[in-house]
Amino acid sequence: MYAACESMENAYVIVGKVESIDVSSMTDGWLKSPWEKVREKYEALAEKQIQDGEKDYDKVAKGADLVSQLLSDLKTRFNEKK
Repeated sequence: MYAACESMENAYVIVGKVESIDVSSMTDGWLKSPWEKVREKYEALAEKQIQDGEKDYDKVAKGADLVSQLLSDLKTRFNEKK
């Protein structure tokens, strides 16, 4: 989702635009940036969800906070007035 939104330069997945994305342009090098942004937020949230001395990645993955933070980031970058 995040990579598709970056490709469209829009915080929201637009069906017609998703269908027209040239996936061949999404090389490993290009995908590294969106992957790192998602991973950074995922790790930061996991740091706050320590259970029995370990990060609770499962709780982060199942919760709404990660999606909320990613959407907020995308809105700031692509949809809010600058």
